[in-house]
Amino acid sequence: MALTHNAAVEIKLQDISRADAPAVTIGEQIIENPGQVPIAFEIEYDPADIDDRFTYAIGVRITESAELAFINDTRYQIITRDSPTHVDMVLVKVGGVPPNVGDAVLSGWLLLVLASIGVLLVSICAQRLYKSRPTR
Repeated sequence: MALTHNAAVEIKLQDISRADAPAVTIGEQIIENPGQVPIAFEIEYDPADIDDRFTYAIGVRITESAELAFINDTRYQIITRDSPTHVDMVLVKVGGVPPNVGDAVLSGWLLLVLASIGVLLVSICAQRLYKSRPTR
């Protein structure tokens, strides 16, 4: 399923260490009209902003005509505290019923994250879930 020309993908690397305070954005990228999946992008950040004692996570939002369409509903920690440098993220569709295409139900996006020093390399891939399988 391709995104429309009105789509935008917003990816944030955030410090989520403080439970009583909003997350602090360390780096982000917004891609307007991302086209077909997979969508590759990089989030640049200053390694000096990373503290091994803190917790960091990736958050992704996909909008269509400025309306939220997909979002990650699970925390995906990255970089510190024995977190992986490669994360597979599933984004869930916000509202409505997923569209049917043949025997497939398009119900989310798979986001692949690879971290390296100073740069997060990420791509987004469509996920196909078949009707015969239970979905979450």
